[in-house]
Amino acid sequence: MIKLKNEYNGNRSTCRILKISTATSFVMLAIALIILASEQAQGYEISIYQSTNILLWVSVFFGICNGFILLVLSLREETRRLWVLGAFQIVFCNCILISLYALKGYFQILFRGDLATYLGMIKDITVFGSISPDNVYPLPPILFSQLEQVSSLSTLMLSKILPSLFFIIYFIGIICWSKEVLNDKKYVALVTISSIPLFFAWFSPTIYFQMLSVWTLPLFFFIIYRCHTHTSFKVLFFIMCFVYPFWHPITSIFTCVYLGSVYAYEQLFSRKKPAQNHLLTLTLLFFAIVCLLFWMITQLILLKSATRVFEQIIGLLEGYTTADVARYYITRLGFVDTLRSAYLMFNDDLIYYLLSIVGIAYVLKNKKMKERFLPIIICLVVGSLLLFLFFFFARIHTVDRLLNLNFNMVFTPFLVGLVFLTILNTGKSRKKTIFVVMLSGLVLLSTLTAMVSLYQSPLTIRPNDQTTESEIQGANWLISNKEFGVNVAKILSPLSRYSDFIYGHEYTKSRKDLDLRMIMPDHFGSIGYTLSIQDKDVYIVVTTFDKYSYSVIWQSINRFSKSDFTRLNFYSNCYQVYDSINYEVYFNPIDH
Repeated sequence: MIKLKNEYNGNRSTCRILKISTATSFVMLAIALIILASEQAQGYEISIYQSTNILLWVSVFFGICNGFILLVLSLREETRRLWVLGAFQIVFCNCILISLYALKGYFQILFRGDLATYLGMIKDITVFGSISPDNVYPLPPILFSQLEQVSSLSTLMLSKILPSLFFIIYFIGIICWSKEVLNDKKYVALVTISSIPLFFAWFSPTIYFQMLSVWTLPLFFFIIYRCHTHTSFKVLFFIMCFVYPFWHPITSIFTCVYLGSVYAYEQLFSRKKPAQNHLLTLTLLFFAIVCLLFWMITQLILLKSATRVFEQIIGLLEGYTTADVARYYITRLGFVDTLRSAYLMFNDDLIYYLLSIVGIAYVLKNKKMKERFLPIIICLVVGSLLLFLFFFFARIHTVDRLLNLNFNMVFTPFLVGLVFLTILNTGKSRKKTIFVVMLSGLVLLSTLTAMVSLYQSPLTIRPNDQTTESEIQGANWLISNKEFGVNVAKILSPLSRYSDFIYGHEYTKSRKDLDLRMIMPDHFGSIGYTLSIQDKDVYIVVTTFDKYSYSVIWQSINRFSKSDFTRLNFYSNCYQVYDSINYEVYFNPIDH
């Protein structure tokens, strides 16, 4: 009787503390968001972490930790309902992180890469009502174009809103999939806990087409697990298989490899198991492969070149591989800085890979778990090997993309959740408590490192890839006023990317003078009081992003210094023709 009374009093005390901590968490988040709304970005910021009030970072991480605790307590029968509140708080805090740049009033991020071109493709459909034959990602532009017309929201605004929506789809997919892997309420809660970190740094806050397709992979695998028990789910499977090649071909290739590996295992090592209990049938695998081949044949007809189709997937047949680029980074940045940058970007992945190895070892020793978890293990191992091949042979994917956009991370929460469950089921002991605390600490450490690497910043030896509205205005001025026969020399901000966003990708392709791959020589090729960039007239584009990159973040490279940018105004053969604070244009005539 006394024991029951003590447990009751303990539960009441715990609930009281939880109510206070949860209420405090949401109040802190509300205050932080109000402060954030009053401190909008004014121009370029070298780091979103330094410019954002510390209360927001503290309140978001505190909210995630509180959600973590709520999910842990939901493992007990009497507090099971806390699972919903814990999951909601984690999703809410992660959505704040994903949308932070938009909440701060940034125009956009990662515009110096593919994102600006993607928005240009959407503009082409909206303006011209058609898709370019060489557009290998026709589905997302069509989707965004239709959403733009239905919602009356601009493409730019949609690009800021939709990443959070796709993250929610990812999170729900993980939960649904975990129920199919192991129908145990404790396991589902533990997989939810293991899914807290935002693995895909840099790309998570964007509408990179490959990123959006990765967000849907857990939902896709949930559908696969349901196919052999619910025939109606096969229709959804067929739809997604048909969609993936036109969404992003790399995603389709990986899914075909995943499915092929699982099917091969079941045929070779699970022959005694009834065919109806197999996860995959030959029909499902065949349809996925046919969809990918259909995309390839379509591209071959449109492009009339097998080489160009191959280059769209793997990259140029000649040029630098991802490994070559990695070696270049080490040479220029130095081994220590490169290692630090890679560690912060890959630390969360590394921790989960190591914990997954522990989970794999447990599955291989436990015959009951093999049937449920071997498909996940096969996908993780084979997918990682394929990624390794891409690193050494692909010429289209940078080191950053392969590190930060690793498809295979979607499988790791299931193995980490299994490690959690195994430890919790070992019975009461001091060693069990230590292991649970250590494992919880590693998950929260992964969450923290994922937070500090979510946006480019000096923490990861990167300048904040923020694009300001004044840059768009400056680029628009240059595109409208430059002479067609005059080249444009850029440092890190290609004029063609700005043109894609402003006028559309088709217009940019028609302007051959905007897409010149001309790299600025070190220190602007200055000789005394004159510039020597090339033997023709040239426009020189300098952004605030360029200045901070080389004069602050990458000083050790000695490519440009602060004085190099200052001297541009004093060279006898260099004239400033435009200045919009964050975007400067100079003209360097050959005849002076």
